[in-house]
Amino acid sequence: WEALSGKKVNELVEASRTSGNVTMCWVPNTFFLVVLLPPHNIVLWNAASGTRIWKQTFVDPMYSFSLDPFDESKVVLVSDNSLIFVNDLDMCKAPGCHPKRYHLALGSKGRADSLLPSITGDYHPHSNSMQGLIKVVHSPYCRNKLLLLYPRQITIIDLELMHATGYILQDRGSSQFIDMYVCTSDNIIYCLHDSGAISIRKYSDSDSYQQENCYQCVVVSEAMRLCKSAKLIGLQAKPFTEEKLLFMLTDGRIVGWRLFDCDGPVDFLSEVQWEEDVRLVMIHNTGSNSSPPYTAKVCPPLSTKNSHFYRPLLALGSHSGSILIVDLTTTKTIKEFTLHTSPVAGIEWVANRRIISFSNNLGGSGPVKNELYYTDINTGRYQLLRTATKDRDDVPLSVSKSLISISISSFY
Repeated sequence: WEALSGKKVNELVEASRTSGNVTMCWVPNTFFLVVLLPPHNIVLWNAASGTRIWKQTFVDPMYSFSLDPFDESKVVLVSDNSLIFVNDLDMCKAPGCHPKRYHLALGSKGRADSLLPSITGDYHPHSNSMQGLIKVVHSPYCRNKLLLLYPRQITIIDLELMHATGYILQDRGSSQFIDMYVCTSDNIIYCLHDSGAISIRKYSDSDSYQQENCYQCVVVSEAMRLCKSAKLIGLQAKPFTEEKLLFMLTDGRIVGWRLFDCDGPVDFLSEVQWEEDVRLVMIHNTGSNSSPPYTAKVCPPLSTKNSHFYRPLLALGSHSGSILIVDLTTTKTIKEFTLHTSPVAGIEWVANRRIISFSNNLGGSGPVKNELYYTDINTGRYQLLRTATKDRDDVPLSVSKSLISISISSFY
């Protein structure tokens, strides 16, 4: 997709069956896209032309990988019991089928301590620490640094020494790690937690160097209220400047954050003075539309009376009871109201700024429950109408053109 215009550039289709999440990574400064199709296939695509350059199949099952930003020929693949190092990745031909394998050896404290060569068939489960490994990422700031993300820790491996040089540990009572983003402009790691909070870890270059917690936590954002059905998906930062972050949830919401200091919003991560009051502030939280629309109504047309404030708006009532206001010019959701406890059965506009909506639970069990709301879409204020009326089986309403009376039909 073209990010700025929102137009589709190409569609890449691969017939191979997958048994897991597809992982993708751009080759820096090119249109080449490396795609891992679990469990055995890795494919290189030219995204500009839509052609497949090559495809390679490995014996070991794989579920993640990381491309070295300093050397495009090197990639690390994550399998069930080892890390697979490929050193001959080429844009013209597929890599070899016999890469080097390493397993993670445990140290004295039960953490991944070093990488040892692994021979196929000579695997000992008690001598490695692959269980719980979420992802691996090459550091784009420090050459030959590989970061391993676990729910309770992040391990930093020096690929020249093949040994762990640092850890980021999380207390048992704290929320677990879900994802991380390693910055390119500074030695900083953004960490996403299962509570919806984001922590910023900055490398400590003090003289009293400690291997444990070598990255100090300098900023922690507020946690989010998450329902059981909403899970966090990934963490990304704005390229180059890296002062803005966003993550997505399975219910369709996209949450954006930005760094602020005592002078206001920050423009570049590299310019932040961490000794000052730095904080992460939520700048947008797009409403979800995971529930299918149940009813829709377009606002009244343009006229001489409303020409000075007219906007072409569409009101969508969902099956979950929420109402979305969509700007038809930009096709973006500008408002979302959670009012009803059952599917929205009908919506009527009262001029261009207010709506009347109703719902009932005719399809459910128990007594009939009707809800009729009068809502101002500019302020968000609402009023529940007919509160003292006995519930009965109502059918759609209509608003008179004079905007004075409301007609409601009912079954007795």
